[in-house]
Amino acid sequence: MANYTYNISEIPVDFTSQDVTIKDDDKKLIDSFDLNTLFDQSKHRIDLFVYSLDNTLLEVTNGYSRYTQLLNAASAGKAGSSNISINPVDDMVNLGYESGDVRLVYTFY
Repeated sequence: MANYTYNISEIPVDFTSQDVTIKDDDKKLIDSFDLNTLFDQSKHRIDLFVYSLDNTLLEVTNGYSRYTQLLNAASAGKAGSSNISINPVDDMVNLGYESGDVRLVYTFY
């Protein structure tokens, strides 16, 4: 069995160099929430985008659900979690990219 070494690093959001413009009509459809809010599965979601090193979109996982809520994630009587954990290495292997260099981008809505 081959041994792999994974290097995990944060990359700037603008690495895809794609311009995104949201039309005014579309803005009405988007639920807004504070950045410093609890993550509530019934209101929020995570999408996972897999890019090659040359920024080609390889795969999208809408409604990513392979995160875990830490034991101390609950917030005193409020709905949602203050902490969630993701594992990029597990996600990469689970999606079949264990031997290739890819970039994983998680978006939180």
